[in-house]
Amino acid sequence: MQKIHIKNFGAIKEAEIDIDQVLILIGEQASGKSTIAKLIYFFQSLKEDYYLAVLLNNFNKNSQISIESIIESKFSSFYGTIYSKQKFEITFYFASEIKTGLFFRIINTDRGILIKLNESLKVFFNEFENTVNKSYSSAKINAVRIREISESKIILESFSKLHKEVFGEVLNPNDDEFLFVVAGRNATVQYSDLFEKQLYAFVQNKIENSNKQKFKIQEQTVDELLTFKFLEQVSKNRTIFERNGGTFKSLINKGNKTEALIKAEKKIYEILKGDYQVNSGGERILINEDTDVLLSNASSGQQESIRILQDLFLAILKQEKTLRVIEEPEAHLFPIAQKQLVELLALMVNQNEGNTLVITTHSPYILSAFNNLLFAHRVVEKNPDTEADVERIVDKDFRLNPSRFSAYTMRSEEGGHVSESIMGDVGVIKQN
Repeated sequence: MQKIHIKNFGAIKEAEIDIDQVLILIGEQASGKSTIAKLIYFFQSLKEDYYLAVLLNNFNKNSQISIESIIESKFSSFYGTIYSKQKFEITFYFASEIKTGLFFRIINTDRGILIKLNESLKVFFNEFENTVNKSYSSAKINAVRIREISESKIILESFSKLHKEVFGEVLNPNDDEFLFVVAGRNATVQYSDLFEKQLYAFVQNKIENSNKQKFKIQEQTVDELLTFKFLEQVSKNRTIFERNGGTFKSLINKGNKTEALIKAEKKIYEILKGDYQVNSGGERILINEDTDVLLSNASSGQQESIRILQDLFLAILKQEKTLRVIEEPEAHLFPIAQKQLVELLALMVNQNEGNTLVITTHSPYILSAFNNLLFAHRVVEKNPDTEADVERIVDKDFRLNPSRFSAYTMRSEEGGHVSESIMGDVGVIKQN
């Protein structure tokens, strides 16, 4: 289990959050839910930046980028001077069966940002860098022996293997695994491809300009960075559909026709009330054989949910370890559709022990739907003989283990908001 501890950051007075396989954050507007979700994404995505920095250090001996400088630089690009007047302290704890007690801390002092790594984490990073250096030397020798393949390709292939076997065991970095699903997702549907490309270029340009001005960044930069990555992933996902028949069913037929994918496709149909299709004519919802509607003319619920549905389906298809942070998944969805979406989220989470899902929500229906899945697991766990009866109500692939689930609310008190667990003694979210 991972953990984040935040003191005096933004609207947050103090929050100590266990990051289980599923984490739910609720609370009033401006109480710090999104801040926590973004910080979790920030710390998780640091792993890939560090991995790339180690590669760069080997390819260019004049480059000696440290993990501390990576954290400081990325934190600055995310948050700039937004909270520079607050004397905050943020600690992120990694957890692993292999290494324990790994954490680092970001402190804002009178002298600026200070990065502290505990000794166990320092040892881990040193060990990893030494392993990379040895791998680099070995790969270089192989590159000389195999002249028809470029040196850089041999070395990168070697690093890719090392990436998964050594570094991935503890920190598990992968460019496609981390995604922050922003609110206002219908913006990727309502406007033309040209508008989306212009928006994409605009956000990218602002980010690049901001990165040239350390600690002189506008407050919306963190949201622009997340929007940029989200738009990038939406484009990739849509391209995958276009190249593989344009529908969820066609992707199933071209890939491994697993039970999980079939269940996912059924849930998606129930949520959309039709079949999704994309081709040269654009994106559509097929209501029946004779009726379809352009996605840009579809309901707000269909538009808001389609990007989540595409991403979840592809995550199940790829069977990779995944971190998904989703803001307000319930947006514009009827309560029954919210329940179906929660079941789809649970299906995705259950595909891999390493999957992590973080949700911010205002919806009591989302909480109730999760409670159903948690309670179903608990009933069968306590009374195995009830399996058949429970299966008729809640599919086993949708059930969630309470021991891997956490939920918090952000409670207001003098000086800001503090976190409070809302998990009850029986392993479900408290009703109040």
